[in-house]
Amino acid sequence: MKIIIPILASFVLLGGAGCKKAADLKATGHVEGQVIDQHTGNPIPGAKLYVSGCRSGLLGGTGDCNQLATAISDAEGKYRITWNGDGYSNTFYLRAAYTDSAQIADVGYGTLLTLEKNNVVTIHGFKARKVNVRVKVNKNEGRLLRLRYGNNYPTRALLRPGVADTALTIWTVPGSSTPLWIAALDQQQENYHGLSVLVRVAPWTEAVRDTAFTIDDILAQPKLPNFQP
Repeated sequence: MKIIIPILASFVLLGGAGCKKAADLKATGHVEGQVIDQHTGNPIPGAKLYVSGCRSGLLGGTGDCNQLATAISDAEGKYRITWNGDGYSNTFYLRAAYTDSAQIADVGYGTLLTLEKNNVVTIHGFKARKVNVRVKVNKNEGRLLRLRYGNNYPTRALLRPGVADTALTIWTVPGSSTPLWIAALDQQQENYHGLSVLVRVAPWTEAVRDTAFTIDDILAQPKLPNFQP
């Protein structure tokens, strides 16, 4: 017994170390891929990508959400991110941030990642310019004021009734125009009133100019029957 006990003790210690190593390995994930221009197929260098995750909250809900790791695509548009997911729920998201030279077009709210597999994600973006747009509404008796731009983008601002003065950034292809809707829902919650305008984005060869719109009374604007908030 005097001989067996130390051997068993050593086995337990080694087994514990082995379990710890396995747990550390499981808590580490990685994703790699390439960022390419959706129009030309060329790589997009200098795009910022990051992985975020959320801790499990009380009663199985979502707790604190944090950015866990970042990477910048290299000259060939390639990237690789490794992150530690220890203490987080097993759902992570790859997101792409805007930079001064690139906009990521098709990620949406993020690409789902897990720790169980090696994730390979190709992201399609496009070279873009940004325009800062300021919208001021002096009178808004509507229920909600919404600002939306582009055909494939979600609402960028949602404001309560009253005087509104806000700004947003539009990213789009240089030399093109993108639609911007400024609309408010009337008190009967039946119709949106407002206007739709085309915001021109200067080519690379021109200086960037900010754009501003001022509206006296938003509900005095025509109805926008086809407006989709």
